[in-house]
Amino acid sequence: VLVIAVCIFLYYLYDLKREDYTKRSLVAKIAFVGVIVVALVSIVSGFLIADSPKLAREKKFDFERVSQLSQLSYSLEDSYRQNDGLPENLSEKRYAYFVDPETKQLYEYRKLSPKSYELCATFTHAAPGPDEEQPSPYGLPSGSADWNYHEAGRQCYERQIDTEPQGSVVSRPAKPLKD
Repeated sequence: VLVIAVCIFLYYLYDLKREDYTKRSLVAKIAFVGVIVVALVSIVSGFLIADSPKLAREKKFDFERVSQLSQLSYSLEDSYRQNDGLPENLSEKRYAYFVDPETKQLYEYRKLSPKSYELCATFTHAAPGPDEEQPSPYGLPSGSADWNYHEAGRQCYERQIDTEPQGSVVSRPAKPLKD
């Protein structure tokens, strides 16, 4: 856009300085053709670079699946802490939100042990693993949950409830403020 604006400005500047207005100048003809070519190249390259609507919709569904798997995992960990255990299935009302965006079916859940479970989802496209050169396809930091990097098709992920504090973080009550 900036290049086109500068070209238009330079053309008008040239047009103000020319002396013979009785015929079209060669510069005007070249400028006209140049602007048309730049505009057409921009439009065509935009179509070539952008994904098709179908592909964009499928990628959006995969992004929503990753997001919902994360939220479901946090919800299951919350449930574990509140109820001292994992639910047997996802039939409770609070899990009704976690459905596949395409099929509208609940994600597959299986309780493996008192502290572990498995979540399954079917992805449309693969999202390759983290790489120095290529960041996560969903804009998430490396080392995030492993479902950020998945193959196309049905994928299952085993998760373990972590009951220990992370690193050296220990929860303690705050000291009262002094007046």
